[in-house]
Amino acid sequence: MKTEIKRLIRSYMEEENAVFFLLSDREGKIVDSNQFTRSLLGGDPRGGSLRDVFVDFKRNLNPDAFSREPARERLLNLNTCTGIPQSLYIRFFSIEGHVMMLGRLDIIELENLRKRLLDMNNELNDLTRRLHKQNAELARLNDLKNHFLGMAAHDLRNPAGIVQMLAEILIDEAGSGLGGEHRELLEDILASGRSMSRIINDFLDTAKIESGRFEVELLPGDMGEIVDAAVKWNTIIARKRGLTITHDRTDTILPVEVDRNKIQQVLNNLIQNAVDYSPDGGVVRLRVDKERERIRVTISDQGPGIPPDVKKTLFQPFGKGSARKRSGDAGTGLGLAISKKIIDAHGGEIGVDSSDGAGSRFYFRLPLSDPPDGGKS
Repeated sequence: MKTEIKRLIRSYMEEENAVFFLLSDREGKIVDSNQFTRSLLGGDPRGGSLRDVFVDFKRNLNPDAFSREPARERLLNLNTCTGIPQSLYIRFFSIEGHVMMLGRLDIIELENLRKRLLDMNNELNDLTRRLHKQNAELARLNDLKNHFLGMAAHDLRNPAGIVQMLAEILIDEAGSGLGGEHRELLEDILASGRSMSRIINDFLDTAKIESGRFEVELLPGDMGEIVDAAVKWNTIIARKRGLTITHDRTDTILPVEVDRNKIQQVLNNLIQNAVDYSPDGGVVRLRVDKERERIRVTISDQGPGIPPDVKKTLFQPFGKGSARKRSGDAGTGLGLAISKKIIDAHGGEIGVDSSDGAGSRFYFRLPLSDPPDGGKS
C-alpha cells in the first residue's frame, strides 16, 4: 500500500503538481525535470545548463555547495518562457552524485501580483467607462459641428452663386462694350465667386461624409463631353494667368454611369489645382483614354511636382502639397480627400504620378458602361 501511495505521489509531482523539480549532475548539466518545470521554462531543459535556467544576478550559483545545506530554502529567480523572471524558494539535495532541486512559488509575490492585476483591471474598467462617456460626448459634439457647418455653408452657397451668376451675365451682355480694366474686374469677381463656391462645397461634402449621408446618383453620360464642360468652366480662371487648358479627345463616345455633378466637382478640383501650381503662361492638359473596361482621365501640369513623402498623405483630409500655389489661394486641404471619396463611390480609383521638380499627372479611372445605343460607338 505504501509503495502505491509513493508511486501516486511521485506521479502527481512529476505530471500535475505545481512543484519545481530539477535534477542535475555536479557540473550543473540538467538530466531530469517534471512537467511543471518544463511549462515554466517553455520546453524540456534536459542537456542544458543550470546557468541557462536561473537568473544568477550575484554569480554565486553553486548547486553542489548549496546541497550541503538541504534544510535551507534559497530565493532564486527562474528564466521563464515569458521572458519575465519568476521567484521560487528552492532547496538543494545531494543524491548519488547528483543534485536534486525542489522548489515552490513565492506565494507572497503571487498574491502581490494578483492584487496588482485586480487593481489594474479595475482601473482599466474605470478608464473604459470614462472613454465610452467621452466618445459619446465627442460624437454629440461632432454631430453638432457637422450640423452647424452644413447650415453655415448652405446659407453661404446661395449668395456666392448669385455673385457668380451676376458676373457671368455682365460679362456676356456687356460684351465688347466693356473696357479692358472693367472686364478684368468682372472676371476677378467671377473667379473669386467660383473659388468661394468651391470652398463652401468642400465643407458641405465633408459634413455629409462625416455624418454618413454622402451618396452618388448614377446616370448615363459621355466622359468626353463631361471633361469638355469642365475645361470650358475653368478657362476664365486659367486665362487670367495666361494659362491654356487643352483637352485631347477623340470623337468616340466614352459611355459612363456617373453622378455628373460630383465628377464635375472632381474635375474642377484637379484642373484648378493644376492651374494653381502651374507657372504663368503654362499649359494644363487633359486626356481621356479607354483602358479595357475602364476610362482613364489624366490632368497634367507643369508645376513643381510632388515629393514622395508628400504623396503618401495627399488624398487624406487636410493633406496638402509642399509647394506654394501661384494663385495665392490657400484652399481647404479637403479637395483631394473629397475627390477620392467621390471616385471610390463610383467604383473607381484616383492617384498621382509625380516627382519633385517634374510636374504632376493626376488621374482617375472609372468603369466603362454599355453605350446607350446598344454597343455602337
